[in-house]
Amino acid sequence: MPVNEYNKFLNDSITSNYKKSSIEEVKIVNREASKLAQNLNISNRIDTYIEADAFFTVKDHKPSFPKRIECRLLNPAKSNIGKISKQILEQKIQTMKNITNSNLWKNSNEVIKWFNKMENKKSHSFFKFDIVSFYPSISQTLFEKTIAWCKEYISISEEEYSIILNARKSFLFKDLEPWRKKNDSLFDVPMGAYDGAEICELVGLFILSKLAEVIPNAFLGLYRDDGLAIVKGSGPQLERLRKKVFEIFKNLNLKVTIEANMKKCDFLDVLFDLNNQTYKPFRKNNQQILYINKESNHPRTITKQLPGMISKRLSDLSCSKKVFDEETPAYQEAIRNAGYSEELEFEKNEYKSKVSKNRRSRKIIWFNPPYCQTVKTKVGKKFLALIDKHFKDTKLEKYFNRSTIKISHSCLPNLDNIISKHNKKILIKENKMCNQSSMCNCRGGINNCPMNGSNVTQSPKENYITKQ
Repeated sequence: MPVNEYNKFLNDSITSNYKKSSIEEVKIVNREASKLAQNLNISNRIDTYIEADAFFTVKDHKPSFPKRIECRLLNPAKSNIGKISKQILEQKIQTMKNITNSNLWKNSNEVIKWFNKMENKKSHSFFKFDIVSFYPSISQTLFEKTIAWCKEYISISEEEYSIILNARKSFLFKDLEPWRKKNDSLFDVPMGAYDGAEICELVGLFILSKLAEVIPNAFLGLYRDDGLAIVKGSGPQLERLRKKVFEIFKNLNLKVTIEANMKKCDFLDVLFDLNNQTYKPFRKNNQQILYINKESNHPRTITKQLPGMISKRLSDLSCSKKVFDEETPAYQEAIRNAGYSEELEFEKNEYKSKVSKNRRSRKIIWFNPPYCQTVKTKVGKKFLALIDKHFKDTKLEKYFNRSTIKISHSCLPNLDNIISKHNKKILIKENKMCNQSSMCNCRGGINNCPMNGSNVTQSPKENYITKQ
């Protein structure tokens, strides 16, 4: 994509929902965050607002692509108070989930577990809905309603509420200039915020409580912005239910798309079938299966475990060995192409609930050297030998030993990281050229310019943004 076209899409995405702000507003939010950090005695560990330029990704999985290009605006600028807010919200969400017995799913396995519990599947049909632009559509009014609903069941202190609200005061940056939402409030739930997913889940619980008025709680569930229900009724009855659900979301000032009266339904990465009472792995027809090549520059622990991980995942998403055998040929061919000789095998999963044990967390210092196949030196062995040499039989052995210091290799930047860095480099270069378009670009600067700074030339070479 040419840089000019990229900048046009970015500007359109920003100006549709944001307006220009000021550095002074950012400083006010920083001062509020500083007071909260001081009250928690962590002011020495909280940085000011992270000012990083926004970017977008193209939704190339949409059916309308490439005739109609849709973008997802991502905002990496965030407040570190969001890390504290995330911990608070995680506790509140788990408590509310237990109290309301709502199906707020975390992964595909929980959806499968819910599906298996349903009885008389053949007499029901699927009711699937998707909340349009859920994150940016969460308004302060909706969030306040959610908090008021939560306070009916649990306690939320003023300090906790202040921390959550401060993390919601969000800015978007372009060329290091701050932008804010067009409404009068700084309230925003940007994709990429530390606690964005938790805000989404808490509001999701509130939405489920509203939907429980028309669909029984046990037959309904939500994963972020995707919802799924199993309902019973004729075509006209389901149409009336559809209108009621539309009305509920309209009252919450949210838009939603609904698909109803289906016997087969794909949700996340699983395809469910009510008639056959089965489920199997789901992928789009045009989706190519790619895995890390066995000879790629990755630690051996990763490449060694990959076939087993694939087998386990496919087994989890298959209701029986027969379904597993029907679905695995495409995946088996993909791992063959990646250089693996192992065969995919079915592993039965009983979905036993894990019993959490209160274990004391160990204080471990991790050493993460980058892994590269061309390095023949046994870095890990030599590093641990140095630990033994310098700390064994000393006063510091209690703190620095093989139990408190561990080694784990990190991977070198992959192609996605390299492309991302390339794109940022091109954009920064282009923005500098635009900002300096009225300045002289002679060697040695304006002092050596024979035209007194008015000699401006531009390179005809056009830079391109590479698709990730």
